[in-house]
Amino acid sequence: MPPLKTCRTCAKGKIRCHKTQDSGACDRCARLGKTCVFADSRRHTARGPDTAAGLLSPTPALPSPARTQSDAPCAGTPALISPNPHDPFSRGLLDEEGAQRLMLRFRSTMTPRFPFVVLPDPGNASNAEAALQMLRQERPCLCLAVFAASAFDDFTLQRELGRLFNEMLASLLTTSKLRTLDALQGLLVHLAWAHYHPRPRSYTQQLHLAISIVSDMRLDRPRNPQLWKVNQEPEVADHSSWGREELRALAGVYYLASSSSITLQKLRAFPFTPFIRESCETLALQGDAPGDKHIRLIIQTQRLAEELDDLVHAMSAGQGLPDGSMPGLGVDDIRHRMDALKLNMDFPLAECPMLLLQLGMLELVISQQSLPGFPLSSKTETELQISEVFSESALASRSLLDIIITRTPGHEKALTNIEWISMSYALSFSARLDLLTTNHRMAHLTQQARRCLDFRHTLRQVILKLKGMVLPGVDHRGDHDTFTHFLKRAEIVQMWYSSQVESLPSSRGATPSIQGTVVAEFSEVAREELNESTDLFVADFFAELQGVPPWDDFGLSWGN
Repeated sequence: MPPLKTCRTCAKGKIRCHKTQDSGACDRCARLGKTCVFADSRRHTARGPDTAAGLLSPTPALPSPARTQSDAPCAGTPALISPNPHDPFSRGLLDEEGAQRLMLRFRSTMTPRFPFVVLPDPGNASNAEAALQMLRQERPCLCLAVFAASAFDDFTLQRELGRLFNEMLASLLTTSKLRTLDALQGLLVHLAWAHYHPRPRSYTQQLHLAISIVSDMRLDRPRNPQLWKVNQEPEVADHSSWGREELRALAGVYYLASSSSITLQKLRAFPFTPFIRESCETLALQGDAPGDKHIRLIIQTQRLAEELDDLVHAMSAGQGLPDGSMPGLGVDDIRHRMDALKLNMDFPLAECPMLLLQLGMLELVISQQSLPGFPLSSKTETELQISEVFSESALASRSLLDIIITRTPGHEKALTNIEWISMSYALSFSARLDLLTTNHRMAHLTQQARRCLDFRHTLRQVILKLKGMVLPGVDHRGDHDTFTHFLKRAEIVQMWYSSQVESLPSSRGATPSIQGTVVAEFSEVAREELNESTDLFVADFFAELQGVPPWDDFGLSWGN
C-alpha cells in the first residue's frame, strides 16, 4: 500500500511535511535529527455479519471512489481527509472559471473596502489555478465566504452560497472545529457584506461567534508560549508574535463590533485595547498588503466615533461631561483630532474608501450634534454660526450620498453593509434637515444649506441608481434581491418627504428674527419635526434590523 504523505513526527505536531531529499526522511526530521517514519495508508475492511466467519474469510475491501483534485488531502494533514460536504464545486454551484472570476472581483473591488481580509495574489494566470486549489483545501470557510460575498450579479446563486456557508459554520461548531483562522476570516467576510444574506437574520450571533474565536485563539493579546505544556516542538514554541493575517483579523473584529454597537445601540462586547493599537502600528510598519497602512487610521477614526457616541449619550442622559466642561468643547476636541488625523495622512484619501466613509460619517454626526437644540450644541450661537452649522450638515450628508450617486455602474454593489447603513442614515438625515430648512421661521438662515443639499434632486438620483441595481426574479423562498428592498425604503423616504412638504406653511413673508428668538424657535421646531417616529430607509440595511425602532433611536441619533 502507498505510504502516507505526512510522516508520524510531523503529523503529531500538526506541521506541514515536506520531503525534497532522497535520504528517506522529510526535511524537518532531517534538520532536527528525528526518526522519520511514513506509515502505510490503511484501508478499512468490511466484516461480514458473523464475526468468526469474518475473521476466517475476511470480506474484500470495497473500492474507494475516485478522488477529485478538490478532495485531495492537504499537505500536513495526519490522515486522509473526507471530501468537503460544503464544497460548492461538488454541489454543482460553481465551476473553476466562475470561481476565478469571483476571486478576481473580491481582490480588485471588494478588498479595498474591507482591508481586514486579504487573499494571496497569484501573480499571473498560470498560478491562479494553483492558488484557488490551495485556498479550497487550506481555507475552505474563507473560500466559501468570498464566493458568497462576490456573487452579487446572480443573487439566487449568492444566497445559495450563503446558506451553504451557514451550514459549514454549524458543522464546524458542532464538531468543535471552529477555533481556526479560516473560520474567523470567513466570518469577517460574511459579516462585512451581510446585507446580501438577509435570512436568517443572525448578524449579532455570528459577530459574537467571531469574538469568541479571537478570545479562544488569544489573538487579543501578545502571543506567548503556553508554559504549562512541556512537549512543545522547538519550531512551534519559537513563534513569538502573531502573523499579519491574525493582526488584520483582530482589527477587523474590533471594527465590526464597534460599528454595530454604535449603530444598534448594543453592548460593546469587544472594547479597544492597547494591543489592538500596537497591532495596527505593526501592520503599518511591516504589512505587505496595500491596505495595511490604512488600518491604523481606520481604527483611530473608529475610536473617535466611539468617543463621540459616549459624549452624546452622556449629555442626552443629563450626566454632563466628566470634567464639568461645556459640551461644545468635547465636540470641538473630537473635530480637531479628526482634522489632525487627516493632515497627518501620508496617502491620498481616495486610496481608502472605508476611511473616506468613516470621516464623512463622523463629520455628519458632529455637524448634526452642533445644531441648536441638540445635547452637544452651544447655547450662545450667533445667526452666522447657526447658518454655518446648517451648511456643514448639508455638505456632510451630501458627500455621503455622492458615494453611491457617483459610483461607476456595477461598482456600487461592492459597498459593504456598514456603507449602506451610513448612506441610509445620511438620506434620512437629509430629508429631515431639508424640511427644517424649509420652515419659514428660519428660511433666512438656511438658504445656502438648501442649495448645497439640493435634496429633491439628490433623492431622485439615489432612487434612479437603486432602480438600475435591482435584479429581476426571486429566490427559492420567493424573495426579491437585496436592492429591491433598498429601493422600497428610498421610495418610502420620498413619499414621507413629499407629504411633509405639502403640510408645511409657505416661507413667503418671513421676517428675520433676533438671535435669541431664532435659537428658541429652532429648538421648538426641532422637537416638533424630529420626534416623529417614522421608519426611514434603515430596516433591512443591516442583516437583522426588521422591526427595530425608528432610525432616530440609533446610537448616532438626533438629540431630543
